Amino acid sequence: MTVSKLSVKEIEHEDVNFIADYWFNSDKEYLLNMGVDVEKLPAREDFITMLQTQITLPYNEKKVYGVVWYIDDKPIGHSNLNPFVYEDHGYMHLHI
Repeated sequence: MTVSKLSVKEIEHEDVNFIADYWFNSDKEYLLNMGVDVEKLPAREDFITMLQTQITLPYNEKKVYGVVWYIDDKPIGHSNLNPFVYEDHGYMHLHI
């Protein structure tokens, strides 16, 4: 039996396209079934800029805190804590 390795890490700059691909390359029906109003999605470039900004902010200034989930070092999904209040609380939302 093959054993897979699950790991989770903080979002880094190299993860941004993986996350953007999830939102902008997913089937619209899939997104609608999750309750996403695809008309309210920002432009891909704006979305990427937002993620890059959140990555570079100090923890106490972040509005969102994100992680990427991996199996055998391949990304399989992402999660974010939103809202996120540093050293207080956050609500996790999973996309796997």
